[in-house]
Amino acid sequence: MARPSVAVVIPAYNRAATLRRCLESVVGQTLEPSEVIVVDDGSEDGTAGIAREYARRGVRCIRVQENAGAQAARNRGITGATAEWIAFLDSDDEWLVDKLQRQMMALETVAFDPWTVVHSAAITIDESNGRQRLMTVPPMEGANPRRQLLTQTGPLLQSMLVSKQALEAIGLLDESVPSYQEWDTAIRLAERCRFLYISEPTFVYRRNHGSETISSDAVRDIEGYQYVLDKFESDILSECGREVWEEHVSCQLRRSLDGGLWSYADRYFEILPKRDFRIRVLQLCRLAHIRPSRLSRVRNVAKRVGSVRLTRQGEST
Repeated sequence: MARPSVAVVIPAYNRAATLRRCLESVVGQTLEPSEVIVVDDGSEDGTAGIAREYARRGVRCIRVQENAGAQAARNRGITGATAEWIAFLDSDDEWLVDKLQRQMMALETVAFDPWTVVHSAAITIDESNGRQRLMTVPPMEGANPRRQLLTQTGPLLQSMLVSKQALEAIGLLDESVPSYQEWDTAIRLAERCRFLYISEPTFVYRRNHGSETISSDAVRDIEGYQYVLDKFESDILSECGREVWEEHVSCQLRRSLDGGLWSYADRYFEILPKRDFRIRVLQLCRLAHIRPSRLSRVRNVAKRVGSVRLTRQGEST
């Protein structure tokens, strides 16, 4: 069975400090991609020059004059690719060395059916302290994972391998979503595609690398989540029910309070049922300007202290 071609699409904006590391992880794969496309999204540093340094190793740089955002850059890479399959990577992250090989092996089990999405777990590295941990994501699997995706956030874009045919069928990526782009993309792909999940990590996601990222921007994070909720509100209510919808809203409320975004939190209080005890607790947090995560930490410490006291009492009797 002939193995299909794969293009790697990497949006980059002012990533001169991290792009080499990213590209090395791609060109050093045990299974080399057919194309590597860096879309320089109007960078003002040496990003484009670094991409061109890798031209002899199969890297092509598409230069966009004005910064239009990562989703627009990804779409430019998708349309410019000639390969049958598209893999994504962010310019400040990197793949593990056998990422593509493992994903192509998974695709081979379904005869490289183009109506398939492959995704995986990841390794996160906190660059402020060097700590690493396994980042597991909900294992979206099977012929119809749409309901699961409407219930909770989905695959990580850096791990996703999708056919160009499937991406074109959904009208490419939504360029308006502020964040949670992978969730929006996965929901739309789930209307047509089966999902395969690799439980081992296939890429490294770096945090706190000293530059602006979507994940560090609390407002954009909440607005991106809300964008997806608004877009698929009727689907969530009809396919998953009111309870799931309210759980999404509760999640937004807690994250607004944890981010100190009190006006955002007030919007969600208006939607949620006042009779719920958990909502009443969060209302107290709002009135006292206490972030729920801090309250949870205090409660956990109190539990541990209580456990130690009980143990000591047991030892003394």
